[in-house]
Amino acid sequence: GPPQPTCEFCCGDDQIHKDVWITLLTNEFAGNYWEELTTCGSPFDTKIAVYRSTGFDGCLCPVSDQVLVACNDDIGDGSACTLNSRVRFQLQNLTCYKVRIGGYNGASGPGILSSHAYVPGDECFNAIDLGTVTGGTSLTVSGATDNIGGLAWTPGVGVTQAPCTSFNDGVDVWYKFQIGCGGTM
Repeated sequence: GPPQPTCEFCCGDDQIHKDVWITLLTNEFAGNYWEELTTCGSPFDTKIAVYRSTGFDGCLCPVSDQVLVACNDDIGDGSACTLNSRVRFQLQNLTCYKVRIGGYNGASGPGILSSHAYVPGDECFNAIDLGTVTGGTSLTVSGATDNIGGLAWTPGVGVTQAPCTSFNDGVDVWYKFQIGCGGTM
């Protein structure tokens, strides 16, 4: 695969070594979701890159005509997964994604790839944007079950513990907004 200097991989190594490629095709409802791919648990220093092409016809190799969507070398969160990789990106409808997974500086070995799809507002990284609240703007929000493609989906992913409290997080919805001049909350 091509080198990825725009990914700012560690230590000037802009190549993903000994890589494996996976194809991900989305359906007409994919635009409602975010995707997270992680190599957490792999016993070597991993790298990951995701490329996109519109429509299934563009799903052929090479990836030179495809758009780089996301890439990562090290999660770097201080956990046991620090040297593993994680990417998050919003899916598009009827699209082909090529996922490229490999190692840093020639590293390789058996690996783990985990995938998780999120509806908007499931987590902090894909919080629902409510815009700017001002003195003349009234804003009311509530979490509810959405009907996506004829199926009922309840937003919110339960996690064992929120980082700011000792209580269980439960099922929640994340929102973000900005308070404008003269706004009251």
